[in-house]
This record gives sequence, C-alpha cells and structure tokens, in this order.
Amino acid sequence: MAKNENLNFILSNLSQLSHTGDMLISVKRAIFSISDNAYYSNASVLFESLRNHETTADLFNFSPSQKVIFSDASIISLSISELRLTHEDFLLIERKTNVIEIATALKPFAFQFLQNLGYESVIYLDPDIYVLSNFDSLFLKHPEIEILLTPHRYGPVSSPRGKYLDLDLLSYGVFNLGFLRITTSPLTRDMLSWWSERTLHFSGNNRFDREFTDQKWMNLVTLYFRIQVVRLLGVNVAPWNLDENHIHKIDGKYAIDEANPLIFIHFSQQSHLLKDGNLNYRWYETLDLSQSECSESLKLVEEIAHSYNNDLGRFLHRLQPSLPRKKTTSLRHLFYTRLYKRSFAIQGFNKGFREDLARLTKRLISIE
Repeated sequence: MAKNENLNFILSNLSQLSHTGDMLISVKRAIFSISDNAYYSNASVLFESLRNHETTADLFNFSPSQKVIFSDASIISLSISELRLTHEDFLLIERKTNVIEIATALKPFAFQFLQNLGYESVIYLDPDIYVLSNFDSLFLKHPEIEILLTPHRYGPVSSPRGKYLDLDLLSYGVFNLGFLRITTSPLTRDMLSWWSERTLHFSGNNRFDREFTDQKWMNLVTLYFRIQVVRLLGVNVAPWNLDENHIHKIDGKYAIDEANPLIFIHFSQQSHLLKDGNLNYRWYETLDLSQSECSESLKLVEEIAHSYNNDLGRFLHRLQPSLPRKKTTSLRHLFYTRLYKRSFAIQGFNKGFREDLARLTKRLISIE
C-alpha cells in the first residue's frame, strides 16, 4: 500500500486506533502545523516549501475550526473535532477567547495524537515559516535530545535595544515555539501530559499575563524534564536573532556559513506587513548596519521576503471562505473566563481577587 493510501486508511479508521501508540505505520516522521482558513496561504506556502526541499515526512494540518482543504492532496488535514479529545477537554478549548489561544492549546494534543499513530519523531512548525534548505536534516540533528527547542536568542544583544529585547523575552518566554521537535519516549509522553493540562487552563494571548499561550510554559521544561539546549544555526531565523545568524549566499544558496545552510526563516506575524511592501520590518533591530555583514543579511532577508510574498500571492485566490466562528468575546464570557482562570491561579480570595470580582460583577449587572 502506498504511503499516503496507508495514512488515509489509518485516518479513516481513527475509532479503531489504540491510545497506546502501538500502531505500526510505514513512515516514522511527521511535520504538522496548526492553521485555519485565515492562514490558508501561509500554511500552503509552508507545506509547498517543505515539499520543494524533498522532505520525506508526512505532512499534517490541524485546524482550530473547520477542516482546511489544501490543493496538495498529500497534506492530511484534520479539524479539532477529529483529535479525539475528551468532551471535557474539548469544551475547555472551545471556551478560549480567540483562535490563537485555541490553536496554542491544541499543540500538545496534536503531538500526542501523532505519537499515538506511531510516529517516532514529530516536528511542529508555525504556518508563517518559509523553508529554504533540506529540512529532514532536523530529524537527524542531536538524536539524543528528545525535546529539541530553539531559544529566541543564545546571548544578549549588544545594541542599545538589547535591554528592551530582554524585557520582551521575559514576557514571551525563553523559547520560540514556532519550531519544536519531539521524539516518542516515556519522557516526552510525560511532558506532553504535563504541558496539555496547563495549556487547557492557561494559554492566554496577553504577554502581560504570567502565562503566554503555550510558549512560556517551555521555560520550565529544561528544569522539570532535564532537557539540554543546543545551538542551531540557520534554524528559526527571525528578527529577534538575525545578528546571531548572518545570512550569506554561498554557491547560489542561502547559508549562515559553509557548514550551516539557512534551513528556514520565520516571518512571525508579518504577512500583512509584507503585503504592504514592508519587506524588512523589524529585521534591522538587532543589527549594527555599519558592518557590511549586517547590511548583507538585511539585503538578503528582503530578497527572501520578496520571494515569500510572491508565493503567498499565488495562493490567495484559492482561499476558502471561512465559516463564521461563534463570538466568544461577550462580557459575560470574559467575566467567567477570567473568574475561572483566577480561581486556579489564586489560593483563597485575596484582596485583588475580591476587587476584580466586585468590579466585574457591578459592570455585568449594569449592562444587563
């Protein structure tokens, strides 16, 4: 049976799958993203760039709303309702106030789902990532590390902006979860169980909260699960670390140096800016443009961004109409969501909690 036929057969018989992860499949590697129709063009370009660089992994997309249908039939697209969540977990995720919170809460469950299908190594990628070199090498790097993470940075920024960037990292978290590789093992199953429980209850999309989406929880992973952090050049290159990944062109290909190709670049939340022609937005912030190496990097980022923007444009006309999501931002919903979160986060009714409760109750009564 061909690879994709085998996977389609497995996915069409999910009710028969075991939760123990002992299902045998022919391909042991998977790459997935999480996106809905609003990110259709981004996700399409991500998967196309993976295929263009000869990945042998199976590709999955999990949608926080309706299933996304891609023009590439080899992409296995599933909706939240097909993730085999318990009814209680499904309701907790549906109570999230926006699609980003839902998507980030889903991530550990998507890893568990793919592990239960029998995949030995699974990589998550944000949909706004652009692959530029052989991606499968990331399945082979540091096989001894069961949870492979990329920090936002490996060292402080020397420019005057450095102290403000460090403050940002205190808000957003040490690691950027646009990329995450997890191999199947008892350790990673324990970690995913721990992580999923926390994202169910605390995955707010406000960097001023103690938690920030699914990302800030990773600050604790190196301590709780003894994970080693290694330096990966050319991986998850983004505005916050361009000074640590100076880009060059070597034999017509993008690379950091002769030993490290530029594997992928992360246009984090920049698609709307690229459409307006802001091709180098924020990329200069960590650079000393008086140095020729920095100027060359910025010029090549603009060249890559132009190519990425053109690829996005090819998929815009294929965009599927999205079904409207039920609005969950009513005052009543926000009131109970905040009350629910605070009840987990605070032991007892301290002064701040009582004041919040009284103020929100008064406002709710006055409006209704």
